[in-house]
Amino acid sequence: MIKKDQATSKRDLERTRKRVNLPKGVVFHSLRNTVITKLHNNMIPLYNIEQIIGHKQKSVAFGVYSGGLAAQHLRDIINGISYGNTIDNLILNYKI
Repeated sequence: MIKKDQATSKRDLERTRKRVNLPKGVVFHSLRNTVITKLHNNMIPLYNIEQIIGHKQKSVAFGVYSGGLAAQHLRDIINGISYGNTIDNLILNYKI
């Protein structure tokens, strides 16, 4: 059985997918894969990518001794990703 928060997220993603006319096969992991690939191709350090996507850092130096990047720096990294004009405009104009 899907947990309530997962079911809510799935429903919200489906509504958003329809609202911005993404193809029917687009699911959460499709979007996650695209974001990770874009970050990697923009030479964002692995540690930053792991923070953004919520993975646990395995490096002792960062995992034990660092509290991670400030939220604003992570937002700046995410906002630096471009998906092309059409998608970028959808993102800019999207209202939650």
